[in-house]
This record gives sequence, structure tokens and C-alpha cells, in this order.
Amino acid sequence: MLNLKCQMCRAIEKQKRRSHSRRGWLMVDLMVTLAVLLALTGAMAAIAHSAGRANRVLWAKQQAIAAVEAQLDCLTLTGAPLPKAELTRLWPGVTITVTLTPVEAAGLVRAEATAAYRVKTRTTTVTGCRYIVGKGESNER
Repeated sequence: MLNLKCQMCRAIEKQKRRSHSRRGWLMVDLMVTLAVLLALTGAMAAIAHSAGRANRVLWAKQQAIAAVEAQLDCLTLTGAPLPKAELTRLWPGVTITVTLTPVEAAGLVRAEATAAYRVKTRTTTVTGCRYIVGKGESNER
């Protein structure tokens, strides 16, 4: 009986020693988990930042395309470019230049509009071209 009791005492002491030796592992596991979560959070933040920057560049390109198309439409319909005040009201950050070149043989005018939109350090440039019936001629056939 005494021998059995001693064996039980030894087993209990062994369990206590095991639990004492494993006590530090919970903290190590917690620290590793936190480090992995922080790394994943940092990666997600970098991806979100890159996506936002790409979105701003695409927005600038769409604004420049819209400005060029509107300028060319106005030249086609009225023969005159949009006023500067109207351009800055509709597209505040876009700079537009228009070049009109007569084509002698065909009686047409080549209208070329270039729009530039600056986003931080990057400038997006869009150029559009259209041939317009010259003065004194009609669009109808």
C-alpha cells in the first residue's frame, strides 16, 4: 500500500514538473501569433495603398478623356473650343490645349486636343484628334 501511494506521489510530481516546464510555451505561441497577424496586417495595408494609388491614376485618365472628348465635340458642333472658365469649372485639375490644322486638299480642319492631369508626381496625358468640315462647307450630304 505504501509503495502504491509513493508511485502515485511520483506520478503527481512528474505532472507538476511537466506543467512547470510548459508554462513558457503559451507566451511564445502568443507572441508568434501576434507577429504573424501584424505581418498580414502590414501586407494588407500595402496592398490597399497600391490599389488606391492605381485608382487615382485611372480617375485622372478618365477625367482627361472626358475633357478631350467634350472639347472635340464642342469644336465639331460650334467650330469654337470650350471657354476656359467652363473647362476649369467642369474639370478643375485638367489642362487642355487645342491645335487646329487646316487640311488643304480635302477642305477639312484637323482638330487635336491634348489634356494633362497631374496626380502627385505622375502626369497623365491624353490626346484626341478629329477632322472637322472647314468653314463654308456643310456636314449634310
